[in-house]
Amino acid sequence: MTTTESTITLCTDALRAERAPLYHQYPGQSSPQPGIVEMDDGGVVSASYNPGSGLPMAVWHTRTLRWGVSPYVSGDVLADVLNELRPEFELLHAGHSIKWDGNNHVGRLTDDAVDARERIQDMLDAIGEDPANLAQIWAAGDYLACCPDSEYMRRYATLAEAVAGLEAEAAANDVLIHGSIADELERRIREAIHDSVGCYEYPGVGGWNDYAEHYRRVQFLGGSI
Repeated sequence: MTTTESTITLCTDALRAERAPLYHQYPGQSSPQPGIVEMDDGGVVSASYNPGSGLPMAVWHTRTLRWGVSPYVSGDVLADVLNELRPEFELLHAGHSIKWDGNNHVGRLTDDAVDARERIQDMLDAIGEDPANLAQIWAAGDYLACCPDSEYMRRYATLAEAVAGLEAEAAANDVLIHGSIADELERRIREAIHDSVGCYEYPGVGGWNDYAEHYRRVQFLGGSI
């Protein structure tokens, strides 16, 4: 459901449904896509991530207005800020018109609308500068690298327990994991076996050989390495 008042429609329910709703990182990329907030010529304000490097024609011709925002921003924080910015969106929308310039329909802004547009960007920049407003997002490999592999082996008897336990720990610490802990553990096991790390002796249950054997039993590795 959206919240509507006067000429502005704020689409914020989807933002509140996720801790980091703008975060999206394509496979093979080292950083996430930029976060964006947009207002179309009908006064509908929404937030998402920029799916590509180019500008849509509506944005290029200022029919849709766009601002940058941190992709790490908390959904609740961004929803609250967009609600606080409603008067600025109202002012901007009132001074935003679409005119035919002989080639394209292009957006025009009054001086007051230009000022409102800049204030909106200033507010969005400010929330991205405060770590308290941002979600903690770690790549699975970076998260696992915080502890020696031997520590995971001592704490968990099986891979299934390790995955469940590490995911629960991340959630308890308010950390979002980008990628798969299960896939990262599988990668580490493969490397350990190939590098003969499994011959190391660890106390108790849970050495790399135990993990690998557990994987074989559940056919997680397809019976081959």
